[in-house]
This record gives sequence, C-alpha cells and structure tokens, in this order.
Amino acid sequence: HSEADIVHGLNKSIAARTASMVSRAKGRPPYMMTGGVARNRGVVQQLEAKLGEPLFIADNPDLCGALGAALFALEAAK
Repeated sequence: HSEADIVHGLNKSIAARTASMVSRAKGRPPYMMTGGVARNRGVVQQLEAKLGEPLFIADNPDLCGALGAALFALEAAK
C-alpha cells in the first residue's frame, strides 16, 4: 500500500474511534475539536463525515488543553 493509503486508513481509524466515544458519551451537535490532532485535516474530514456535522476548530486548537490546565493550576494555587 502507498503511504497515502496508510495515512488515510489511520485517519479513518482515529475518526471511527472518536465518533464511537462521542456516541457512548451521548454527544450532540454542535461539536468542537481541540488538541493537536484538530490540525490534521484528514482526521477532521473523516470525523465530520462520521458525525454528519461540521466541527468547530479554534485557531490554535493545540493551546486549548494547555490553557485549561493553566486555569486549573491557577485555581489550585489560590
């Protein structure tokens, strides 16, 4: 298989697992994706197809978790 085929398969696998977690958590639209994987357009496209809905992705999705962790740390330090 070509590299492109392997990457496409990985993207589909990640999207399928994520969509399954959304279903188990009874998630419903609108959907937001954060973290570094949100910068992977292939995963985003596959997940949008699985969910049947567009995903909102912040301009800096990889910073969302870091900012959240910093806010938790700030609260814990008070």
